[in-house]
Amino acid sequence: MKYLIMMILTIIIHQSHGGEVTGAGGPMMTLLKENKLNPEQLIKDGYQFFLGEATGAGMAYEIERIRFLLSKKRVYSMKDLRQIEYLRPSANYNLNDVHLLDFGDTRLKVHEIKGIILQ
Repeated sequence: MKYLIMMILTIIIHQSHGGEVTGAGGPMMTLLKENKLNPEQLIKDGYQFFLGEATGAGMAYEIERIRFLLSKKRVYSMKDLRQIEYLRPSANYNLNDVHLLDFGDTRLKVHEIKGIILQ
């Protein structure tokens, strides 16, 4: 049964709009579970996953749509975001426009992002 659920989850993630799942997808799923986030439930609730390197389509989404950011070792909730340092002014702020995100105890640079979860 676990195998079937993981297979379905993998298929759904691969079909996410424009997202890439690279070799980092497995470790990112493990990281979510270690942080008490259920990937299967997030998918049922309408979240989209962009796992692996944070490049391509995932970087073009508006910051308001992002719910979680994943680094190699941590899941960041956007609810905990304190400040954003932008590279340049923009009408619609996307991750492309961001230099770093301040979560109080950690400052996350955009190039450190390994996964993005949108709603």
